[in-house]
Amino acid sequence: MLPYLRTWLIIKRKKFLNLFPLTEAYTKFVIVCAPRSGSTWLHTLLNSHPQIISHGEILRETYEVNANTQLPSIDKIVFHPHHKSIQAVGLKLFYEYESNEVYQKSFSEIVKDKTVCIIHLVREDKQSQFKSLRRAEATQQWSSGKTTNQIPIISIDPFELENYQSNLLKSEQRINELFQHHPTLKIKYEDLLSDQKKTLATIQNFLSVKPRKLFSLLKKQS
Repeated sequence: MLPYLRTWLIIKRKKFLNLFPLTEAYTKFVIVCAPRSGSTWLHTLLNSHPQIISHGEILRETYEVNANTQLPSIDKIVFHPHHKSIQAVGLKLFYEYESNEVYQKSFSEIVKDKTVCIIHLVREDKQSQFKSLRRAEATQQWSSGKTTNQIPIISIDPFELENYQSNLLKSEQRINELFQHHPTLKIKYEDLLSDQKKTLATIQNFLSVKPRKLFSLLKKQS
């Protein structure tokens, strides 16, 4: 079966099953990261697992759909009852959400809930991460299902890059401090890229689901 069809069927099946008997006996998880760290790719990979529901950037989506009103509690948005076949439910959180007035309440709720498992996704090559961020800002293309060879020409200010790297390292340390009492798994983007099978198996074991081969329809943009 083609990967895109398999993934589509799995997602549709999970939505259908959630119409029936519900439970809260599942692993709660959050992918905590900075932009351009591979989080959307990881989110789509996890969502191809029949026992995992990964909501991605559901906080932003909920905020936009509700006409910019205050967000409901994180339990109403994400961690509500699901079908008994669902073993893990999660979403994405960006570092900046801690200080963003729109999302800081949800961020704080997750910090307080020590049962939430934290997947801390980092990218060791900060320079490439910065270039990717500038490229996405220039094209306004943050993810894609198609490979493209059209790479925009961007200029990098060395001082801006140095400041970006410094702030990113501080944010990573801040996340380590905030979630020091949560079950935490640190994942490197580079490991996900070089040894996807092993890295995804580690993540699935962390989430207490049966390891399976996972798929994503996203393509590396450059």
